[in-house]
Amino acid sequence: MKKFFLLALLTLINCQIKAQHCNAIVGKWLNKRGEGQVEIYQYGNKYLGKLVWLKHPNDAHGKPLTDQRNIRPALRGRPLLGTLIMRDLTCDGISYTGGSIYDPRRGKTFGCELTMKGNTLKVEAMMGMFPVGSETWTRVKD
Repeated sequence: MKKFFLLALLTLINCQIKAQHCNAIVGKWLNKRGEGQVEIYQYGNKYLGKLVWLKHPNDAHGKPLTDQRNIRPALRGRPLLGTLIMRDLTCDGISYTGGSIYDPRRGKTFGCELTMKGNTLKVEAMMGMFPVGSETWTRVKD
């Protein structure tokens, strides 16, 4: 009986440590060019990210930028600000995988893997098993 309680206690501690690590990604992140910020948040057991700030949010005519390069014509008129660009990422205690990232510069969606180290976040876009791009984002201090 003592072994059962000890095992249950260790499992609970491990789950709390994993949850603390996984939630460390929550917050705002600045892309490597300093042109956009993505806010990552938890929704259920998944992590999502939306575009919340752009250095240049308007076009040459002063109108908000839209998703002009989206491969789906019906979405080309939507504003870039507020666009959900990361979806369905799960945390295994070390990295965030299984989700997708939308690249508005290309208008395409890719598989995604995130790895956090301190105040930096390595963002890797994948096509199947093959990496198609990688960049490092930095945490925005409130």
